[in-house]
Amino acid sequence: MMIKITDLKFAYKNDKNVLDNFSVNFSKGKITSILGRNGSGKSTLLKNINSILKPSAGSVYIDGKDVNSMSSKMIAKEIGFLSQRSEGIDATVMDAVLTGRKPHISFNVSEADLAITRKIIKMIGLQPLACNKTTEISGGELQKVVIARALVQEPKILLLDEPVNHLDMVNQLEVLGLIRDITLDRELTSVIVMHDINIAVRFSDELIFMKDGRLYEKCSTSNISKEIIKSVFNLDVDIHSYDNKPFLIVK
Repeated sequence: MMIKITDLKFAYKNDKNVLDNFSVNFSKGKITSILGRNGSGKSTLLKNINSILKPSAGSVYIDGKDVNSMSSKMIAKEIGFLSQRSEGIDATVMDAVLTGRKPHISFNVSEADLAITRKIIKMIGLQPLACNKTTEISGGELQKVVIARALVQEPKILLLDEPVNHLDMVNQLEVLGLIRDITLDRELTSVIVMHDINIAVRFSDELIFMKDGRLYEKCSTSNISKEIIKSVFNLDVDIHSYDNKPFLIVK
């Protein structure tokens, strides 16, 4: 599914615009990472795409349809959303992940719902913990549970706000590799807010840099430049090549 954002504006009550005439397109089959300083509007943008927040002006279109004209159930079927402060529920890992099937369940949980849930749990490495309560697992493991819950929706769009924030390096690479593979295999439109630029470059197709609520630059990972980093983050960097990808080192 294609996401098209046109002239989006959003402000929290009695405050200046957090998003200011923001326009951009996201394509299916690609991972786009959103980068920018704290307060630049990254998380707010995801919540506007998901219709959790309503813009004061402008529109978000999903395959040509205004997201604010879609029902909450339809949005939940189309969009898997992981917020920055996602929390687990007091249940077994299996049951917590299964709640992601809610938009697809009419009456009772079907065998197909259970099969999809088991598949995702195994895929993301949670099978040994399937019967454990979410209150008994680590913060990193809980983060994998909420990621699995988003994936089990079988969405066409993934919106992930710092999805690997609480994971160690090994699990960061594993989970982002999984998201990349699923994005390619299912031709998803995946939009991820990231803080680590080098990790974003490694796993993304495109980068979006935000500054003061506006789109500063959209580029492929190969076209990242010192000038972009200096303007957005006020950092001086050297850019090297590693494994055919740019690698940034702060001076």
